[in-house]
Amino acid sequence: MKDQQKTKNQLIKELEELRERVAELELAGPKESEERFRTSVENMLDCFGIYTAIRDESGVIVDFRIDFINAAACGSNRMTREEQIGKGLCELLPAHRETGLFDEYCHVVDSGRPLEKETLEYEDAYGKKSLSRAFDIRASKLGDGFVAAWRDITERKQLTEDLRLSEERYKSLYNSSKEAIGWADIDGTLLDVNDSFCTLTGYSREELLTGKKYQDLTPEEYHDYEAKMVGSMIRTGEPVEYEKEYIKKDGSRVPILLTVFAALGKTGLPIGVAAIVRDISEQKESEHDLRQSEEKYRQLVSTSTDAIILVDAETKSFIEVNKACEKLYGYSQEEFRHMTVRDTSAEPEKSDAAIKDMIDGRLKRIPVRYHKKKDGTIFPLEISTSTFMMGDRRVLCGIARDISEQLKAREELERRRRDLRRLTIRLVTAQEEERKRVSMELHDEFGQALTAAQINLASIKTELPPGSPSDLLEKLEETSSLTDELPERSRELSLELRPTLLDDLGLAPTIRWYTDRFTKRLNVNVEVNVGDFEERLPGEIETVIYRVMQEAMTNISRHAEARNVRIDLKRKKSSVMMLVEDDGKGFVVQAVVDRETPEGRLGLIGMEERVGYLGGSLDIRSTPGKGTTIRVEMPMEEVV
Repeated sequence: MKDQQKTKNQLIKELEELRERVAELELAGPKESEERFRTSVENMLDCFGIYTAIRDESGVIVDFRIDFINAAACGSNRMTREEQIGKGLCELLPAHRETGLFDEYCHVVDSGRPLEKETLEYEDAYGKKSLSRAFDIRASKLGDGFVAAWRDITERKQLTEDLRLSEERYKSLYNSSKEAIGWADIDGTLLDVNDSFCTLTGYSREELLTGKKYQDLTPEEYHDYEAKMVGSMIRTGEPVEYEKEYIKKDGSRVPILLTVFAALGKTGLPIGVAAIVRDISEQKESEHDLRQSEEKYRQLVSTSTDAIILVDAETKSFIEVNKACEKLYGYSQEEFRHMTVRDTSAEPEKSDAAIKDMIDGRLKRIPVRYHKKKDGTIFPLEISTSTFMMGDRRVLCGIARDISEQLKAREELERRRRDLRRLTIRLVTAQEEERKRVSMELHDEFGQALTAAQINLASIKTELPPGSPSDLLEKLEETSSLTDELPERSRELSLELRPTLLDDLGLAPTIRWYTDRFTKRLNVNVEVNVGDFEERLPGEIETVIYRVMQEAMTNISRHAEARNVRIDLKRKKSSVMMLVEDDGKGFVVQAVVDRETPEGRLGLIGMEERVGYLGGSLDIRSTPGKGTTIRVEMPMEEVV
């Protein structure tokens, strides 16, 4: 507004000076007058022109003839003087009519009243180009016409508009900023705040800008500290950053972080302060949670019975250990800080390799390693590991446990398992020997007795007198038939108890023999796949596998209603495996195992116990309607 008023005053002054010069020229001679006039107006920075009314027959002004125009006006109109002198104003610049400026010029001529037009905006054809421009115009009556002076303010107006838009953008950013921003004079009185500042404190802008100081928002315990920080900022001119609290309108406190800098006046001296205020409540809560977490960590580490160790991944130096670690190794915390992992390892090369694998992410748990205590004692450890970053340093964390007692317990358990296996083998051998003895007795002694009985019965039949009672003869015949069947039945029982093939030829031939008899007896198709498996296995292994097969086939005959059975026998590198698979009706394995009655359950339990005693594994899988698969695998190296 000041610039506009200045422009207006300058144009009015220039018009007054022109009037005076025109009056002087009227008193001087024509030639001298023209020279003075041209010298005066040609050197003007503002545009200047003299125009005469062009009237129709009725005296109405229809246009203005351009009688004179200075160099500045030619530049503004983008036409030469020759292109304009003598031409109609509206003919060259028709927008004078459209904007109403022509009518206002007519009013100046008809009324004699001067025209003052500020910031006239219109679009016209200047030269051969259409431009939108803005002018300040002053016009006064001169004869039957007018004299006008004008100034092109297009650029200035654009700068003003740009400044306005810039201020609007600044205010928009200022008020939409998530950071609270405040301005205060040198005494602390608030001069301006943005919306976030109001939200942070709970006050409205009006409440804050009516004489309230930032010290009024600050708890008293911060006043001296803040005065010192602000004083340092004013003296040095350097921004300062510090934490404090604000008291909100509701009386609650909010922790904040301030960045404060000086607001400088025209002299370059501080006239106030500005601050960016950040709510750090979440940060403080996080710090509080972190402190609590660290305290819990300290308590956990200090009370843990396992040794906890932190090691620098690069230097392998100890960073920190807990009390349990000090007790385990016999070194103090201070001694550990001057030691590396190699100082405690009885296997330094293995320790180096393990640490490398940990850093590369290939190792999470270190198997048994042997370390040494301060007194030289060697002891076994198991270590769980992890890595993390502590600043720019990678740290290895290890949780170590002395497993000396566990190893002793494992060794004792292993010894007892070996003893149990030996006893089991002896038990199985004794059982099979007893079966073998009973089988031989059935075959030999019982067989001989049956033969004698058959001979006696035949003798009795021949010695009976003619006419003996018919019922006696029938009973004698029935007894004779039974004794004829008993030898075969005795032979079957003998083979069931202990087939001699198993001792003489081994497992594979015995399985073929058994399945052939099974097929003939029950009309079930049995496929046996033993390949070239003619190898003899330890007697205990052959016996267990045969008994599992025998029990499986017995269950198939009693319950499965299967039409097809497949048996696979394979020798692996360090074990032997047998698979028995049928297409019977299947069953729910767990339901049979959980039965209260022994029917079916004892057979499964018996198989598991036989296999388990010798360190083998038994897997039974069955689904109702989809048959049953029994898989047994016996480790050869386990048999002692």
